[in-house]
Amino acid sequence: MPTKKTASLERFKEYVGFMIPRLGLLLTFSVEKPFRKLKLRRFISMQKKLLKMCLQLTEGAGRRTIVGFGGWSNLDISRLIKKCPSGPVKRFERKLQEFCTVVPIDEYRTNKVHADCHTSLVYQYCQQLCRDGVERCLKTYSVLYYPHNGCYGMTVSRDANASRNILQLLQHQMQGTSRPEVLCRGETTKSTNAHKCPM
Repeated sequence: MPTKKTASLERFKEYVGFMIPRLGLLLTFSVEKPFRKLKLRRFISMQKKLLKMCLQLTEGAGRRTIVGFGGWSNLDISRLIKKCPSGPVKRFERKLQEFCTVVPIDEYRTNKVHADCHTSLVYQYCQQLCRDGVERCLKTYSVLYYPHNGCYGMTVSRDANASRNILQLLQHQMQGTSRPEVLCRGETTKSTNAHKCPM
C-alpha cells in the first residue's frame, strides 16, 4: 500500500490510484461493523462499573459514608508510570460525591513513611531476570522495606500502607487536628538507613 505521507505528487498519485477502487469495500465494511458505537458502549460500561463501585463502598452507611480521597490526579504527565494505563480517577471521584461525602486528602509522603510509627521506608530489592537474560538486583516499587523491626526488618505493601496513612489523615482532618509533621510539605526528614542491595 503506497503511503499518503509524502511530498511527491507521483507517490501521492499512486496512493490515490490504490485507494479509489477500494473505497466501496471499505465503506461497506464500515457500515456492517459499526465501530462508531464502540465509544458509546465503552462509556455506558464505564458508568455501570463506576456505579457498582460506588454502591459497594457505601453499602453499609449509605449517604453517611465519609471517604478520604487522595488528591493525586493520576495524569502521569512526567510518565513515571510505565506499562500501566491511567484510570478514570477524577470521574470516579465525581461519581462518588453523588453517594457520600468525599474529603480530598493530600497524599504527600503517605507511601514513604510507615503508618504506625511514621518511620521512613526504603525500597525493597530482589533478584529479577531482565530482558537480556541477566539476573540483576532491582528495586521492587510495589513493596517497601521497614528496617527497624529488630534485626530482621519487614516488608510493607506500598498501597496498603498509603491507604492507612490516608485514613489517619482523614481522621485528623475530621477531628480538626493538625497532620503529623512527617507528612507535612516542607518536611526534610529523610531515611538515614538506606537499604542497600546485598552483594
